[in-house]
Amino acid sequence: MQPNHYGALMDTFLAYFDQKDLDGQIAALTGCLALKPNNADLFYFRGFAYFKQKKYGQARMDFKGCVRADPQHKVGHYWLGTFDLIAA
Repeated sequence: MQPNHYGALMDTFLAYFDQKDLDGQIAALTGCLALKPNNADLFYFRGFAYFKQKKYGQARMDFKGCVRADPQHKVGHYWLGTFDLIAA
């Protein structure tokens, strides 16, 4: 696999997603974000993987990145708001 090939990295993410391998998902999405740093969905998916690992600080940062990249991303706003309510 070419480390700078977005399609290959996304395929890798999907394979890890099917296997429920959170570490693999995060690694593949991190590679994707290096190539497409303004992709809100990549931040969302990685944030959700961090959330499942109970790495809440990293999850919140990614949900923030999600809504920064796309201010209209409804699911990103939902999760960011959820964190804000919990912290309040």
